[in-house]
Amino acid sequence: MDPQKVQPIDPKLQETYNRVMNTELPKQTLHATTPLPTLTPVGPSKSKISGFGVITKKPTVSPVVLVVAAVIFFLVYALFWMKFFNMPIPFLS
Repeated sequence: MDPQKVQPIDPKLQETYNRVMNTELPKQTLHATTPLPTLTPVGPSKSKISGFGVITKKPTVSPVVLVVAAVIFFLVYALFWMKFFNMPIPFLS
């Protein structure tokens, strides 16, 4: 295939191409004539409203607790699959 050589296109494909490429977007006169309302900045809220009530402060978990929990989970997960596949576990036998 030579990229410089123009190849004929299927007439239906050419019609679709022309229809898509020659499409003009409709003008939106409603937005051009209507002024946008001005918004005033609001400071951060001290409380968040949820479906069950007002939450004043989101509880945080220490990263150390998360790491310890992840290690324990991984060990239990690994032991489970080792037992499932009847692999020998040296320190438990």
